[in-house]
Amino acid sequence: MGGEAEFPGPLKIRSLTIGVSVLVLWLANAIVAWAFPPVVEALGISSTFFVFAVLGVGAIWFVARAVPETRGTSLEELEARFRREYA
Repeated sequence: MGGEAEFPGPLKIRSLTIGVSVLVLWLANAIVAWAFPPVVEALGISSTFFVFAVLGVGAIWFVARAVPETRGTSLEELEARFRREYA
């Protein structure tokens, strides 16, 4: 849970966005915990882990393609950049 605190959004809504990101993280964990036993029963353990591995690779691909690099940039610089690009 370390990445949420460094969300590069507008400073005015930072606490809200951090709260939403933590909520989404917990919901995703709950969905995986809820779905795992029935999927293992239906597909078997090896196929289940393969499905989750494919989902993980898909998530990595999405992040690499869709999330901009923000390393070495202050929150104020990011806010100005996002205002220029997305406002």
